[in-house]
Amino acid sequence: MPEQYYDDATAMSQARVGATDDMADQRQAVCDLLSVQVGQAVLDIGSGNGELANDLATLVGPSGRVVGVDAAPAMVASADPSDSNTVFVTGDAQQLPFDDGDFDAATATQVFCFVPDLDRAVAELWRVLRPGGRAVILDTEWDSVVWHCRDASLRDRILTELTSGYAANHVPARLTRALTTNGFDIVQRVCHPIVNWEMGDNYSTGLLGFLADTDDGAAWRREMDAAVERGEYLFSISRYLFLVTK
Repeated sequence: MPEQYYDDATAMSQARVGATDDMADQRQAVCDLLSVQVGQAVLDIGSGNGELANDLATLVGPSGRVVGVDAAPAMVASADPSDSNTVFVTGDAQQLPFDDGDFDAATATQVFCFVPDLDRAVAELWRVLRPGGRAVILDTEWDSVVWHCRDASLRDRILTELTSGYAANHVPARLTRALTTNGFDIVQRVCHPIVNWEMGDNYSTGLLGFLADTDDGAAWRREMDAAVERGEYLFSISRYLFLVTK
């Protein structure tokens, strides 16, 4: 669960990843698909350190409101609202602390992977939206990762470590059934790839901050440095966005 996965150190690593252009592009893709309007009430489930919620707050304006909810107290503490129309609270995606129909729109980005009961989380999302409300759900298919190296077994161990806090690694494949059986209409499904051709201020380099201080972690950093030296660095991953309506 995220409250166990995200401590102060991982919250700092998440903040560094969130500040990259890759994540700014992802947040823009979510905002474009959701198309919120001025004055609307929006819920950001799994709000992390608040970047997406703050982007949404700009779109709904002073007459709207944005609530970010996250199960990890360290992430809620790190969130910094950019405007008075935004608040961050602690809460579980499987039991949201809001009334029925509280929100016009909602997002859930890279959070359902932490949820043991996907159907319950989707049902909660449906409950807190008003009739006609919209939501965008984003999650990752980790089998899509290409992280070029010469030691595939080491890469596999690193990917296992990076996803060790997840309840599920294949959420996108399960979402269509979970959404439709819990009352949602699926409007659109799109793939959002992240591709890095070098190390630097980007998503894949930021992932290194989540690796434990182990022999494997140190070996992977050397492996990536060597790939850069050879001119062979390549990372890509596929994330999937679902636009749904109630």
